[in-house]
Amino acid sequence: MENQAGQVISDPRKRLQELLSDIKVLLGYLGQLCDPVLQAHFEDTRKNVTDVVRLRSTPPCRTYHHFLSRLAIIGLAVVQGKTIEEIQNLPASITRTDGASPSPEGDETQDSISFLYWSRDFLASVAAPATIETIAITQAYIEERTRGPRSWPIGRWFNRDANRQEREELRTLDLRQVVAVNLSTRVRYLQRWALGMVAVTLLTSIFALSGRLALQQQHDAVAAFTKSNAMVQAYLHDHRDILTTFHDQLGDLTSDTDEVRAVCMGQTPTAHGDNLGIREASFVPVPLPSRTLSSQTTVIVVPGCGEFGREFRRMFSVTLHLQSWNSIVTRGPSIHIPWTTVSLKVPELFGVVPLTINQLANDMTETSCREIGGPFAARLKQETDCARIFYNMIEISEDVASSILGALTLYLLPCLYAYIGAVAATMRMLRRKIDAYQLSFTDRGRIGQNLVLGVMCGAMIGLFAGYLLHADAAQGLGLSALALLAGYNVSGVFGFIDELSDRVFRPANGTAPAKV
Repeated sequence: MENQAGQVISDPRKRLQELLSDIKVLLGYLGQLCDPVLQAHFEDTRKNVTDVVRLRSTPPCRTYHHFLSRLAIIGLAVVQGKTIEEIQNLPASITRTDGASPSPEGDETQDSISFLYWSRDFLASVAAPATIETIAITQAYIEERTRGPRSWPIGRWFNRDANRQEREELRTLDLRQVVAVNLSTRVRYLQRWALGMVAVTLLTSIFALSGRLALQQQHDAVAAFTKSNAMVQAYLHDHRDILTTFHDQLGDLTSDTDEVRAVCMGQTPTAHGDNLGIREASFVPVPLPSRTLSSQTTVIVVPGCGEFGREFRRMFSVTLHLQSWNSIVTRGPSIHIPWTTVSLKVPELFGVVPLTINQLANDMTETSCREIGGPFAARLKQETDCARIFYNMIEISEDVASSILGALTLYLLPCLYAYIGAVAATMRMLRRKIDAYQLSFTDRGRIGQNLVLGVMCGAMIGLFAGYLLHADAAQGLGLSALALLAGYNVSGVFGFIDELSDRVFRPANGTAPAKV
């Protein structure tokens, strides 16, 4: 016979103690069940069972009363320290209290040790799919969770005596209890990490959502501004002969849009202003519903000026929002600690390398910097400002915003949501096993395996984005929901990969590929 540690027991007395311990575990589990599964196998208690119960095995005796009584007599003899021969030769019949002769039970020819083995096997078959090991581990796990943590993780770093005492205490426990303690510790860490990862996922999702909205709003603002600008330009084109009267008032205009802005908003742009003009550092738009140009003989009210001003300010604000959103990544986040500042190399991941930008700015002349920088170079005072201009141009670029958003929605967020899905599936798996008393020796390792496989599935979701949802960077938030399901159902993801692999690598003759 082997004990719970897998070691062969040579001492007969220890063998009997292990048998009685296993029977005690099985009886305790079956006694907690709502269904009278055990009682349905005996003649004296079967008549009280109203539900239909499928008989799983043959009991060692006829009645439930005799079964419990003989187990109690054998257990008492072991506790009293009787020899193996005395225990083995205990009478099978139980004397009745009324003095009547006992009825035959069918176990008269069995010695006590054989009766214990049969009882253990019978109870194990009735308790299936739960086993002796899973029941004992689950009970120890419940006790450990009720007890609480033996010591806090931070306390272990500073209190070596408590840590040593905990290790000594673990040495006194049997294998099942040690497994329960380790599993309980792993579950506590899992819960804490899950809460932290949920917070990180929510913050990352909010950041990605704000970037997607900023991109969409900028597209809408540019379209609306272009429409209002075209309407005012068309009106000014039709009244060009009248507006020449006010050439001195409007100043030296470099484009039609500059003219519209000067007329509608009372501003004269600089010679280096571009068509949009929203990057002028000194430009502060004045909210006016319309602009009236007057002289001694003519009064002209330009239609559409109010809408032009509103759309201009809206485009300025949404572009500033997009630049601020991009700068969180392109400027490189830093972690400030008391003695130093650690700069995270995040911009390099998206192709924004400060060393390259600074070298290019140093090699460029002031004239070239002004030509490339456009409105950003209006206040160029020294050579170091050229690098700052390049950073501003990068930060308002939609391409940079799309790359950041794509990295978040196609790769990072799916991994985070897949982790959450794997945690949810693992916690539900543990809950089902605890309710069914089916915790096993491998569950501690299975927790880590589920989390690793969940994150791997989330990382692979981005690779199949085009195949699954035809999603791009702006639409990639839908992949997070799919990644959550992938982490929750890892087996389904690998089934999909197996099916896809069979389709891709199927031989031309249509036969299934050979399994290696």
